[in-house]
Parts: sequence; C-alpha cells; structure tokens
Amino acid sequence: MVSDTLTRHIRGEARAAALRRYGDPDASAPRWTLDSAALQRRGAVSLADALRRLPGVNLRDYGGAGGLKTVSVRGLGAAHTTVLLDGLPMHDARSGQVDLSAFDLDRLSAIALTTGDDTPLLAPVAALGAAVVHLRSSPAARWVQAEVGSFGRLRAAARWASATARQRFGVAAAADYADNDYPFLLRNGERTRSAQRTHSRRTTAALEADLHHRFRNNGQLTARLSCTTQRQDLPGPVVLYAPPGTEEVREDRWTATLTYTADTCGWERQLLARHHYRYSHYADRSSRQPGGLLVQDYRHHDTFLSLGLARDIAPRLRLAYAADVTHAALRSNLNTDRAVQRLSLRQALSLRHAPPWGRLTLRFVHDLHRNCVDSTLVADASLAWQSGQVARDVRRLTPRLSAAFPFSIARGRLTLRFHAGETFRLPSFTESYYFHYGNTRLRPERARQWGSGLTFQTLPHPSGRLLVLTFDGYLHQVRDRIVSVPYNLFIWRTTNRGRVRALGLDLTLRVRRPLGTGHSIEFNTNASWQRVVDRSDATERSYNCQLPYTPPASGAAALAWEAPWCTATLSTTWATRRWATPDHVATTDLPPYAEVNLSLSRRTTFLRHPILLRLDLTNLTGHSYEVVRRYPMPGRAFRLSAQWRF
Repeated sequence: MVSDTLTRHIRGEARAAALRRYGDPDASAPRWTLDSAALQRRGAVSLADALRRLPGVNLRDYGGAGGLKTVSVRGLGAAHTTVLLDGLPMHDARSGQVDLSAFDLDRLSAIALTTGDDTPLLAPVAALGAAVVHLRSSPAARWVQAEVGSFGRLRAAARWASATARQRFGVAAAADYADNDYPFLLRNGERTRSAQRTHSRRTTAALEADLHHRFRNNGQLTARLSCTTQRQDLPGPVVLYAPPGTEEVREDRWTATLTYTADTCGWERQLLARHHYRYSHYADRSSRQPGGLLVQDYRHHDTFLSLGLARDIAPRLRLAYAADVTHAALRSNLNTDRAVQRLSLRQALSLRHAPPWGRLTLRFVHDLHRNCVDSTLVADASLAWQSGQVARDVRRLTPRLSAAFPFSIARGRLTLRFHAGETFRLPSFTESYYFHYGNTRLRPERARQWGSGLTFQTLPHPSGRLLVLTFDGYLHQVRDRIVSVPYNLFIWRTTNRGRVRALGLDLTLRVRRPLGTGHSIEFNTNASWQRVVDRSDATERSYNCQLPYTPPASGAAALAWEAPWCTATLSTTWATRRWATPDHVATTDLPPYAEVNLSLSRRTTFLRHPILLRLDLTNLTGHSYEVVRRYPMPGRAFRLSAQWRF
C-alpha cells in the first residue's frame, strides 16, 4: 500500500510538472504567454501584431510601420495597460500610454498578457495593474540579422555576447529605415481612387549593453544601458484636398536599469531601479503657423525604484511587501506644462494562502502621489494648486482579491477562478497641463473589476498532443472617466464626466496534434465579445453607445504546419463594425475587416551555425481598411529576414 501511495504521489508530481510547462494551471487569472516559437507559429510580425492575436485586446493602429500603436484590454483604455520590460515599468507620464512600435519583436524572447491578479506574490506595485503586458528580452547570444521589406524597409541588427561561469556580458546594435509611403484606396463619397501615403519616412538607430552576474549566495544582478534615436516624418490623417504633411519629430531616449534578486535564509528579496530620459523635438513647417514654423521641445525624466521582501510565515501561507518610488518630470518650451513634476509612493501588502484545494490571494495597495510645479512660475508655490497651476494630489487605498480552485480530471486539469478589485489611473501631464486642453482639477479615473473563468488543459502527451481551452467573463465599471470635450473649434477641455460599463466574454482554444515523424499541426484561435458603453448622461446621444474604436466582436486564428524543412502559418485577424465618434454618427462608422497573412520559415545551417530564414506576406487579399479613422492600413506587403547565430 505504501508503494502504491508513493507511486501515485510521484505520478501526481510529474503530471503537475508537465502541466506547468504550458503555464500555471492554478493561476487565479488568465495569462497568455507567447515565446519566440509560439510567435513564429502564429505569424506575428510586430509586437502590436502579436498582442492583437490575444483575447480582449483592442489595438489602435495609426497606420503602418512607425505609426503610433497603443493597446487597451477589456474596454479599460490604453492608459490602464501597464507595459513591463524585464519586470520594469515603461512609464510615460506625459501621454499616459506606451507606444508599442518602440519595441522590436525580434529582440524579445517572450511576451505575456495578464488580467486580474496573475503575478508572483513578490512583484513591483507597478505590475499590479488592471492589465499588464510583460516583455522579456532575449538572453545573451551571438547573432546577426538582416531584413528587407515593402515600402523601402531595411533593417540590420547584431548582438555579441561573452559568458563565464558567473557572468554574462552582451552588446547589441540595430538600425532601421523605411519610407512607409504605401498605396491605399481613398474614398470621396461614392467615388474611390488610388492614392499613396507621403511624408512617412522613419529612421531609427539603437545601441544596448547588458551585464549579468550571479553571486555565491544565489543572488543575481542584471544591469542594462540602452540608447535610441529616431527621426520620423508625420503624415497625419488623410484629409481630402489637403497639402502633404509638414510635421516631423525627433526623439532621443536613454534608459539605465538595475535588477537584483536573492533568496536566502527564507527571505526573498528584490531590488529594481530604472532611469529614463526622453527628448522630443516636434516641428511643423507650414504656412498655417505664425512665421511658418512651430517648434515644441519636451524633456522627460523618469526615475523608478522598487524594493520588495517576501517570506513564508506559516505552512502554505506567504506574506510579501513591496514599495515603488517614482519621480517624473517634464519640461518644455511651452507656457503651460514647461516645468511639472510628480512624486509617487506606492505600497502593496500581499498575502497568499495555497492549500491543496486552491489558492487565495489578498492584496492591499496604497497610493500617494504629489504634484508640483517650478516655483519660479508662480508667485507662491504653496498656493499653486489653489491658483489652478498644479494638478491635485492623490491618496488612495484599494483592495484586491483573487481565488483559483483546480480539479484534476482523468486526462487533464480544470481550474475555476475569480477575481475582484479596484484600480485607478492618474491623469497624464498632457491631460492636466497641455495648452487649451488640460485641466489641473482632474480626479483619477477609477475602475472596479469583477471577473471569473475556467481553464481546461489536457496532460501533455508523449507524442506532443495538447488541448488548452479558456473561457472568461468580466464586468468593469469605470467612474470619473477622463474625457475631452470641445468648447469651440480651437479650445478643448479635459474633464471628469464619464462613466463606462464593460461586459465581455473571452474564449481561447489551442490544439496541437502530431501528424508523423517530424510533422505536426497546431491551431490557435481566440474570440472576444464586449459591450463597452457610455453611461455618463442619459440625455446625451452617446448614452448607452459603444465607445469609439471598440468593436463588439474581434478575434484571431492561426493554423501552423511544422515539418523538418519548413514551418508554414496561415493566420487572420478580424473585427466587426466600429465607430469613430461617441454618438455613432452614420458617416463615421468603420466597416468590418479581416486581414489574412502567410508566414514561411526554415531553420538550416550556414558555416556550421544555425540560421533562420523567414518570409512574411501580410494582407494577402489586399483588403483596404482602417483601424483608426483617416489612417489607412497598408495593403499587400512582404518582409524577408535572416538571422544567423554563431
């Protein structure tokens, strides 16, 4: 009997370990992870393209390579989505949202999307957002890469690394150029004609160095320094009978990060630090501007520090504490937001109980945010808030609760989960201070979240056969929604006047089946149904209408065939009808679209070292559509790349 019991225990541990290879089956919230192999099987060509293949994601794409790309999840808006790179948040206090086009997919080893509370107990407070995009950079390796593509796209990148028993050092460089002047269909009433984007050129250069050291006490230290410079012409929206674009922007970004983790004597410790400097120079050389030139310069400094401790305080009971300190400062040559600062202290106390029948997590997050302006701009800095020249301070305590209940069944595991909590997001510097637009009296935008779902996952079969199914429903209520309303043709005012209710369902399915020696087929699909409506004022036309650019239904699918000599993926992304205005004016609706892509890749050797050759054909049908009104998306395009590791 003892032998049978031990055998069952060992088999149970093996089953659990096998399941965890494909994700944590006991997670209290869904977490979708795509490593480099999964990204290849789904045919993703950029970070934004990869994220829109995940459920609940609503991507705003302002047209082609180099266009602004932001992501919102489950109707909460892009400002509620946190982007983490190697565990460190990518802050942007100026706009409140992160441009995904700034991240190169080829330099990432994995991406993940979490909603609810599916983070480790010890994590920076910034990682406890309503929705979090996790990016993990590629480990040290030696490779060179070259790429050509449609619309004048050229790219070259290289990385060199050296490693010892305890240290790893690497440097990487990349250069990217594209004209981005792609053709599109221009509609004018009932007439349609061919046109071409102009003034869209972009040039980018990046350099990065990183060092990783492992101490004898199991501690690990990682330091990274990166710099990026970018020059880009801004084509702007497509407007009939308007002259070519006259705007351009130049950006220089410097980032230094430091990460230290250790687990000794029962204590888990974590230290994260990051400093980011960003210089933006905007120019509009147009006769519309006084003197024919408008220049705006922005200098943004952002410093982030996070400390954390965790320890088991009882059997199956773990306690963690984390504190984040952030200082953001923005200076410009404008008369309004030329010297504003924000100092934030965020603390989180987390408790997790993990009995055999489930997992319960309780968190309390306390936020303290102080805003200030340069004292030289006002007569008395202590009266800056009363005079309306500085945004109000914020102090708030928010609780969060999540639970997961796994059940082992004959051929896999079924997990039921639930989460509830409240998050909020601060007004950005633009929303608070920008000339003829900002409002220093804004309150934070609060979001209450409830969600539940289930995951069914079969045990991995020796042949590689696999089935994973997730189903989630959620309800979000947003109060004090920050919206901008026009006072006249030239002045807009940002205010707290909105309420939003979001109801939605997310479904994902992954099926993998072997077809023979060295051959397999994998099918991935997801679909989202969401009703995200304005509940602000019953007397307005926009009441109970779907929010702009939020499709009621959207999804993606990818069918990949893997063979010893090639991997082929046929994929599609689609969305139903959307509207560009809150009140659904008939002339501002955007028709449904479906984009079909084909990806072919082959791994072989060159000079006895592996090389990956890949060809991507996007928008095979040449479908003409817009994600954001007046920003047409490219038609048929190709990308050919080769990466050689040595």
